Amino acid sequence: MTDLDSLVRAFEVQSQACAAFGSPFSGALLSHAAADIAADGPLRAGVEPWSGLSTRALVSDAVAIRWLGAVHDLVLSGEAPDLATAYPAPGRAGDAARAWALAREAMLA
Repeated sequence: MTDLDSLVRAFEVQSQACAAFGSPFSGALLSHAAADIAADGPLRAGVEPWSGLSTRALVSDAVAIRWLGAVHDLVLSGEAPDLATAYPAPGRAGDAARAWALAREAMLA
């Protein structure tokens, strides 16, 4: 398994855990993130400091959850108002595909 494989797998494991424990939006967002890392997208550079760790260590260090929290902070802080409209809210399920596209734009910016 390569460093990239471990990073992708850690995001996939966390995606599955989120979905299994009742957070399908977070699970879907992490699934998009895993695909981005696999495609050498902008998230890859953001998680590069953890390159070389095993999947177990990456999950233990909560790398995927830290990224998810950073994106959520953009929503809560008001720094990404468009992203906030894609997140779940009372009466709105949220749109993970749209949230991913907007989070990706924020990473590129």
